[in-house]
Amino acid sequence: MVDMAPILFTIPIYFRERMRIEPGTPLAYEEFESGVGKRVKINFKPKQPFLFGNKNQDVYQVSANGQITIPRHVLAYLGIQNKDEIDIELYANDLSLIRGHLFQFEDIIVAKRNDFFTNNCLDLLIVRFHQESDEEHESTLFVDNSTFLELRHLYFKIKSKFDPNSSNPWVNVPEDREAGLKGISIHYSTKPEAVIIQKSIFEFLPNAVAHLCRERIPFTIHESKITYEMDNLQRVEEIPVSSRIIAALFQRHGHEAEDYVSDNGSMVTTVKLHTNDLVVIEQRGSVVVRFWPCDRLSKIFS
Repeated sequence: MVDMAPILFTIPIYFRERMRIEPGTPLAYEEFESGVGKRVKINFKPKQPFLFGNKNQDVYQVSANGQITIPRHVLAYLGIQNKDEIDIELYANDLSLIRGHLFQFEDIIVAKRNDFFTNNCLDLLIVRFHQESDEEHESTLFVDNSTFLELRHLYFKIKSKFDPNSSNPWVNVPEDREAGLKGISIHYSTKPEAVIIQKSIFEFLPNAVAHLCRERIPFTIHESKITYEMDNLQRVEEIPVSSRIIAALFQRHGHEAEDYVSDNGSMVTTVKLHTNDLVVIEQRGSVVVRFWPCDRLSKIFS
């Protein structure tokens, strides 16, 4: 564990307004462990002896900007390391500091599959509850009930942070190069119940293609040219890889795939991504790849 210096943390304004936390409010930290891990309660009513010159009492104040100082011992207790993240949440009517939900989630996965985030050959992990907590194969991980429930709890916390307004059962976690985090997609499935972690395909796609996927802009790739529409104009760009390579990447990262033969005799593969977007791959001598965002699909079939 790296000995970190104290850090400043800004209490979100909605918590300050809800709990009427004013600048200059005194506070102290109380470490405790709950059913979902280590927490640190922010006590806004610290005991009074510090008023009479007890310098050993660790009492702090809320700054004019709503910031608080988190001391070394709190960071060490929560297991915070360099580039980690701290989250704050309302727990039992008190504000508590915790290690970031995403980092807790990744800690559990690494404990069960220590090479998942570093193994370039393992892009998808399906986590399911199993009574015996055994492992079937590399891409399926069986865990006990308490571990599965904790992952599910963390998934909902992560989703409420990164994508709170979407009804989709998946959340894309953006890449944070400074913190060493690669982009991932976390999907919660109910039938059968599973938590599905997929390394973001954006990591593997050329920048131009990844940008259109992120922005949900339909495109077609033929050989080394990508065609799409923007600002009511059709645009054509060269990309550094072939449509065959792009097709293979989408197939590798797809959630579901179906094959059929088109009316003109071409072999067609449809690939559904965890984002519910659809990729259509047609082989007619050369390979043609078409990307259809899920919101566009719903308009077509409605």
